[in-house]
Amino acid sequence: MNERLLGWFGEADERTLDAVRDAETMRNAVDRDELARKIPSGWTVRSDIVLYGNDTLTDVLVFRHDRTRQELIVLPESNTDPNGPVRFYHHDRNAGYRRELPVRKRSLSSGLSYALDRIERFERVFDGRSAALPGNGI
Repeated sequence: MNERLLGWFGEADERTLDAVRDAETMRNAVDRDELARKIPSGWTVRSDIVLYGNDTLTDVLVFRHDRTRQELIVLPESNTDPNGPVRFYHHDRNAGYRRELPVRKRSLSSGLSYALDRIERFERVFDGRSAALPGNGI
């Protein structure tokens, strides 16, 4: 057993990070401070790392409505292309569920425009003043 451990530790010395490559993530692509200046009071914006289904861990952007503890999550379709297509999730921390919204945008830029243009509509839903979450056409 000791020989196996010594062998394993010896192998670790030979491993390098040469095979690891840099990749841009959502956290690098978005200026959260700038976004925070564009959202209404009562909202915060932050980055998070999540796991959806069998996918890999993914860096996402979260718009959180603080009072209701509900979130609009912006998820890149590719971990290594945060500026590419994005999809959206609604996360209700009170009810303990997360659901994908029927919304896809061709780029992060158009996705952020969608979120900022509709953030007050999301707030009405989160507050219980409206029943329908904004979709692609709304």
